[in-house]
Amino acid sequence: MKTAVQSLLLALLLLAVAVSGIQCKSQGDKEEGNAANPAAAPLRPDIAAAAGELSKAMSDLGLEKGDPRALVLTNAGYGKIDGKTTEAFADAVPSVSGCSIGKRSLFFLHTPISAPFWFALYRRDTGDLAFCSWTGGKFEVQKIKAKSELLADRKAMSQAATGTAARFFFQILSFADAWKQGVEWDLLKCAEFHNHRCGGVTGGYLAGKYILSKFPLREGEHYVFVTTAPACPIDAIQVMFDATAGKKKLFSTRMSDDEAAKYEVDGVRPMVIVMRVNDLTDACEGLVLGLSRGAFRGEAAASKDGDRDELECVKVLKAFSGDSTLAAKLAETGSNPCAVVWGE
Repeated sequence: MKTAVQSLLLALLLLAVAVSGIQCKSQGDKEEGNAANPAAAPLRPDIAAAAGELSKAMSDLGLEKGDPRALVLTNAGYGKIDGKTTEAFADAVPSVSGCSIGKRSLFFLHTPISAPFWFALYRRDTGDLAFCSWTGGKFEVQKIKAKSELLADRKAMSQAATGTAARFFFQILSFADAWKQGVEWDLLKCAEFHNHRCGGVTGGYLAGKYILSKFPLREGEHYVFVTTAPACPIDAIQVMFDATAGKKKLFSTRMSDDEAAKYEVDGVRPMVIVMRVNDLTDACEGLVLGLSRGAFRGEAAASKDGDRDELECVKVLKAFSGDSTLAAKLAETGSNPCAVVWGE
């Protein structure tokens, strides 16, 4: 009898140890999981406070979660709060507002990583805008009437916002207006990188569409771009073709106005040179492209009845060809790429 009792006690003791071990492991796994996956951890207090400000802004603008009239723009992931990164705000936005990348209602405008964190909530039908930014110790909120008409009146636009909001207001308003117009997703992504929508980035986007449609890559080829001036259209080219200087796919030169005028065709000056390069066959084919003034005035969009080609503003000033080393010659620092193309 004594032996049986001792055996039972030993079994219960072993069971207690096992259960304790499982609980410790579970707690350890939870802590390890939170460390490996920050999204599983509670929001940092400053990010939670930003989410609270977004909730207040939704109420102030008369919006409910999931309202299709709502747009959230932010520099989260770039901007900082007291030197701390802010990417966690990207998870808070959908849970508070219902806005998301997949719904095309959440965008991250490119700013320097030294910029203060901010977000803007825009209501499509009224043009009401709530701008919230970190001002060093607290969040500052400003309500603005973000009317599209302000884009044509820089003086009025400069008076519509103050403080940090004034610094970013043009970027926010121009992007919100493009979103309101329902422009294409790819153009919105170009504007997101460029941090605003303007005639230049729109023209660059149309040039990119022209290249994809009229000058597509063939087997074994890759694109190389050489710009004739560092300007807004080039940012659209970078986004559309993943063409950067670091990848040796895009090179920027600066031609003077007098130089550019020499290669003008029907009032259109060179903007970018695009080349299809095949290193295996030692071949290079290229186009010198320019944009008519209509592109920069935002008149390039096709009409609803389809009677206007949106790519009409893209002009081919010259076609050329040579061996694969031609691309490197055009990209040489200090050279005039058009002089090379025109054989001068």
